Amino acid sequence: MIRDAIRASVVAILLPMSSAMAQQMPPMPEGTGSITGHVTAADTGKPIRGALVEIVIYNNTSSRFPRVTTDAEGKFEFIKLPAGRYQIASQAARYVRLQYGQQQAGPAGLLNPPRIIELADGQAFANADFALSSFGAIEGTIVDEFGDPVPNAAVQVSQVQYAGGRRRLVPASRSAEAGPGGLTDDQGRFRVGGLTPGDYYVEALSGAFADPSAAGGFAVTFFPGTTKSASAQAVSVRPGTDATTVSFALTPAAMARVAGTLVDGSGKLLAGGNLMLMPSETTGSALMAIVRSAADANGRFIFRNVPPGIYTIQAYGAPVGSGGNLGAMAFGYQTFTVDGRDLDSLTVTVPAPRTVRGHITFDGDMALLPKKADEVFLSTRPVNFESAPIGGGPAPTTIREDWTFEISAMSGLRLITAESRQGWTMKRVTVNGRDVTDVPLDLREADVNGVEVVLTTRTSTVTGTIVDAGEKPLRDHSVVIFADDETKWTVWSRYVTFSRSGQQGTFTVKGLPAGSYLAVGVQSTTNGEWQDPDFLKKLRASGDAVRFALIDEGSATFKVIVRK
Repeated sequence: MIRDAIRASVVAILLPMSSAMAQQMPPMPEGTGSITGHVTAADTGKPIRGALVEIVIYNNTSSRFPRVTTDAEGKFEFIKLPAGRYQIASQAARYVRLQYGQQQAGPAGLLNPPRIIELADGQAFANADFALSSFGAIEGTIVDEFGDPVPNAAVQVSQVQYAGGRRRLVPASRSAEAGPGGLTDDQGRFRVGGLTPGDYYVEALSGAFADPSAAGGFAVTFFPGTTKSASAQAVSVRPGTDATTVSFALTPAAMARVAGTLVDGSGKLLAGGNLMLMPSETTGSALMAIVRSAADANGRFIFRNVPPGIYTIQAYGAPVGSGGNLGAMAFGYQTFTVDGRDLDSLTVTVPAPRTVRGHITFDGDMALLPKKADEVFLSTRPVNFESAPIGGGPAPTTIREDWTFEISAMSGLRLITAESRQGWTMKRVTVNGRDVTDVPLDLREADVNGVEVVLTTRTSTVTGTIVDAGEKPLRDHSVVIFADDETKWTVWSRYVTFSRSGQQGTFTVKGLPAGSYLAVGVQSTTNGEWQDPDFLKKLRASGDAVRFALIDEGSATFKVIVRK
């Protein structure tokens, strides 16, 4: 089966509270407001009886409210609610969970935000309606070059996401109620269920990417039967409809064994270290598929039945400090080529972790100066997934009372980011006087010292309204704001941002650097495409792009139009 596929996107998923959490929440006071609505099926419009509806957020905190279920007409009602800000969600068996106001089925987050209900005393908020999409599936048959069924091939279903500076095929999220899936049966048939409506790419994998102990013999093959991700065809899953004819033949390939030794920076054998093998980014590969292994007591590791290609092994040593996630571990990587011949003497080194050391300076309203070091959030973002861990949480970070800091467990090429709850945003980063605000620090070989991070309360402000062709304000729509100069469309760029309109169609963006910009209104954006240079080029060429300029601490106000 596919092992440890790691998703690149970062989304906020609001799950139902567990009973233990709910017991810890204080009961809410009664009020005089109400929220009512209906839950229907998105494909048929028919009411869904017995759908669960719950209040997931009240005044920006999780709260203990009774859940309700819909009646035979799909109707639900919350009564005796106090005034406040609410977010509600609905779900039902065989249907995708949805928060009120989301533009599409799936997890809530920056790119797919829910709508906030502002409830006043005595207000009856009606028409809080949900149209739930049913889960879909992709099914078909995998055969070999002779047309014979291929059993026990792993089938991975992916979606395109823009992350880490490129478009990637990232393993899709699936509903837990769909159960296990992804392996072909003895007739080569497969079914991958629990999919939200959308476009997917299908990959068939054997050898190391399926069952490492089983025979291989095939390259990673994309539907409709190609080894090139650029030639893969998307499969559309629509609400209430399964894609049932996704069949294709695998491409034969010579498998190889990849084995070697894991060592630390001094060349000492590293027993028990974890390793992950994946297609290398140096080839421009879009596929995220990962195989795990571990070094034995002698530091030896092995990956069996690896198809031809260029790969990277990421290796992890002991945790740094008290952290236990991948982002807090000693890290090393090795890139190599597999051409059908066994590799038995590969050496992968996990050097001593690097450290970033520096000082934080405040330039702004000193009355807002943070009183504690933990009120400042300092981190580093990798600009690729080759020389830095593909996943994991924050690195161990220490900020002292004199505002000096250390960030441990560093590797790869990274950008520094910083902010504070009190309204401080990052103005500038220098290393020994050299401006590196938008330049990655190179932590592949050595520590980086002499970093100066300047935070400020003096920032630019952009405000606006998203309207339709008739100048009517549009709520729950998107605006993408980006520098006119495409050389600034880099990974984690400060010159590219995204916002959503509120109930009055307005939006606010703070902290953009000085420069010339464009703003384009769109109904929605998905899977990080607003960071994709190709997508930004299309927006720049659109007739509705609004051009404006910002100076340091300046402001701009305008309207952007979204046409149907």
